[in-house]
Amino acid sequence: MEELADSPKSMKENPTPSPTSTEAKEDPHRIPEYLNTACTKSDDACCQLLRYRRPINEKLLNIGLEICEDETCDDGIRIAIVQASGRGYEFTNNDDEKSALDVVQFLLTEHECITTVEMNRIMMHCESLLKALRLNRAVETVVISGMEATRSAKDEAAFKAVKSMSQLKRLILDTSRCPSGYANMRLYGQLLRGATRRLTTLDVAAAEMSPKQAKRLIGALTRRKTVEHLVVGENVFTNGKQGSGRCFANYLVNADTLRTLKLTSKPNFTNEQAVRTLVSALCQAKTLVEVKADLDLKMVGL
Repeated sequence: MEELADSPKSMKENPTPSPTSTEAKEDPHRIPEYLNTACTKSDDACCQLLRYRRPINEKLLNIGLEICEDETCDDGIRIAIVQASGRGYEFTNNDDEKSALDVVQFLLTEHECITTVEMNRIMMHCESLLKALRLNRAVETVVISGMEATRSAKDEAAFKAVKSMSQLKRLILDTSRCPSGYANMRLYGQLLRGATRRLTTLDVAAAEMSPKQAKRLIGALTRRKTVEHLVVGENVFTNGKQGSGRCFANYLVNADTLRTLKLTSKPNFTNEQAVRTLVSALCQAKTLVEVKADLDLKMVGL
């Protein structure tokens, strides 16, 4: 008599696969296989990384980031802040956040297609990511989004890491997309010196600066002659004796690389003298092709 297919003997000869077999659940902490793909960017080809945008962004959203096309660089990819996510500024040290940081580190280390990096608080305070940035030779644009309310050793370390990037062309200090508690920005050390001497785009309108710091920055702008696109706040463009704006005006008259300029101020700005000084200097500027002023001219009597 033949044995039935589901008899105990038959089941013993064909055991159910154990959890340790190839059907076992994948380790959730392991970097996904698609991130082990080498960067394919070359002079005549873009990297295929964006083919995996959806699964990568599902991971990065845990720290408020995403990857997308970089509009400032042909065939480049941007690590960008997801403004509406509400994440990226409070690190809870959970596994999802740690895994996302691992992904960012992998991208910065292995993918030369990453050309712009927007840094939120979690990214700024991760030592391994700062090390990856210092060693990176492809990222040309960095956006620093917000800092602590008071001076911070971690903020300073992040700023120094960015300033060490010799290939950096564009530096933007931004507070428009971060929570109010982190809507602060300050300079740690001087810009346009050392590795940052090749900057062509600089936006420091959101940065807090003393008159001494502003004067140093204007001096560096005058000497380096590399910046083509500049955004500054009233702490820079009013710099001069008694807020006259004369120091910045002298820079404008003598600048021979500056092409676009944007001036911003706080809502209660009322320095009519500085504005008149600026208008006179702008009329003498040699290379400017575009000027934008986010000022309430009625407040200054114009």
